[in-house]
Amino acid sequence: MNMPAFFKAFLILICAGLLTLSPASCAKKGSPEGGPRDTIPPVVVRTVPENYSVNFDAKEIRIYFDEYVRLNNASRQMIVSPPFDNPPDISPLGAAKFIKIKINDTLKPNTTYAINFGKSIADNNENNEYPYYRYVFSTGSYIDSLSVSGRVKDAFLREPEKELTVMLYQIDSTYTDSVVFLEKPYYIASVTDSTSGFSLENLKAGRYLLTAMKDSNFNYTFEPGQDKIGYLEEFIEVPADTTYELTLFKEVLEYNLERPVQVSGGQVLFGYRGEADSLRISMVEPATGFETLQTKDRERDSLRLWIRPKVKADSLVFHAYNQTYFDTLVLRWRDFNMDTLNVRAEKSGRMEFDQTFALVSDTPIDSVLTERIKITNKDSMQIPFDYSIDSLYSRVEFPFDYGESQTYNIEMLPGAITDYFGNKNDTLSFRIGTQNYSDFGTLTVNVANAKSYPLIVDLVKSNGELDDSYYITEAKPVKFQYIAPGEYYIRVIYDLNGNGRWDPGNFLDKTQAEPVFYTEGAEEMNSNWVREVTFRLPE
Repeated sequence: MNMPAFFKAFLILICAGLLTLSPASCAKKGSPEGGPRDTIPPVVVRTVPENYSVNFDAKEIRIYFDEYVRLNNASRQMIVSPPFDNPPDISPLGAAKFIKIKINDTLKPNTTYAINFGKSIADNNENNEYPYYRYVFSTGSYIDSLSVSGRVKDAFLREPEKELTVMLYQIDSTYTDSVVFLEKPYYIASVTDSTSGFSLENLKAGRYLLTAMKDSNFNYTFEPGQDKIGYLEEFIEVPADTTYELTLFKEVLEYNLERPVQVSGGQVLFGYRGEADSLRISMVEPATGFETLQTKDRERDSLRLWIRPKVKADSLVFHAYNQTYFDTLVLRWRDFNMDTLNVRAEKSGRMEFDQTFALVSDTPIDSVLTERIKITNKDSMQIPFDYSIDSLYSRVEFPFDYGESQTYNIEMLPGAITDYFGNKNDTLSFRIGTQNYSDFGTLTVNVANAKSYPLIVDLVKSNGELDDSYYITEAKPVKFQYIAPGEYYIRVIYDLNGNGRWDPGNFLDKTQAEPVFYTEGAEEMNSNWVREVTFRLPE
């Protein structure tokens, strides 16, 4: 027997012997198949001091588990109610079978504290969460046991955002409305489930302000520039057999005009915040020899002031008027290059039948020469068109009648467009097309039970994007046409002040957002469908 054959026979004999001990001993090489995935969250086996302790005077809390755990984003997930003035130290940072909390505050006497860990605790191997574990203790002789519950909704969105908090502020002799801006609340809870429900527990009897917040910085104070807030106008009494509903909105900021910024040799940017529909800016120095034009930025809260001809001065002075506000602003002037014309299609490619072809420009459009513009269809037939200039947004529309399943070529010769500074376009070419009418559906909406008018009736895509909108001042059907296949929600807004838009509330003014209602379910639309539905508003 040669050597390879001998070893082969020897290995066969070994495997045969091992099979009597373990069927898998001589299996093929590779990773063995594991058992079912661990889906069981960690279990608390002991706490020191015990959970729900009274007469608590410890400086450290330890929570022991039956397996190794780790903390995920504990600084944002963990909520202490009432809040500590100084955040506790939490350790260890890595995997361990315990969590240690070092208290760095002097605890208030006769007070029940609750530490809610949110979804921060998970086992180390499979990341199975131990959701909303609470450690409760009292520095007095008993645990407060009252509670307040309810739900949070968004004033404008169909579904509220995630990571919301609900807060209670004590009403006593020191209370003022500014407490939400300056101080942490007395009790805090997270919105924890898919129904946006909340429960504030282990409360003591008393009178409270109830609020909810989308707290962007997780600092438990209201910052109107970035946070949403919801509140009840009336203080609540605890205990009370009531379920509360809070509606979140983001306030319109108080008007403020920022310092001007020179962008180019003929352009100044004025950023602002708050309501500025009436904002008007004029250049007062140099006082003569110049023209100005004011436009609005399409993407941010800013006005642009365009100046011609080019200024040669050390500084410029402006006056700004907005309702009762008046500002004088001084800008150091530098010798920058003038703006050039940059014009482009607002939308090209496939066009909906209710969309209008338009050009937008980085500089204001001054004039259009139609004889230098030609629009032809796929059969090379020339199409008549019109135009209109929107000076506020540096935009020009070219309305013409679309045919179905058509392609249009839009050719613009040099000099067809002239901007505010006399710059002219080079040759421009655009191509757009349409589909068949049968590719779209039509939906007629009848709004019932409206308490007042005017109403804003919106068709909203399932992703929250606005598809179409109508403004009605009396009861009449609303007809949405050219609807692409998909699912849509109907949104109705009570325009209580008649300004043509939805308005949020204001905490200090004690106003709530204008009411907004969505259909409970989505309306399905398909090609060539014609549907009629009735949306009954709450009575």
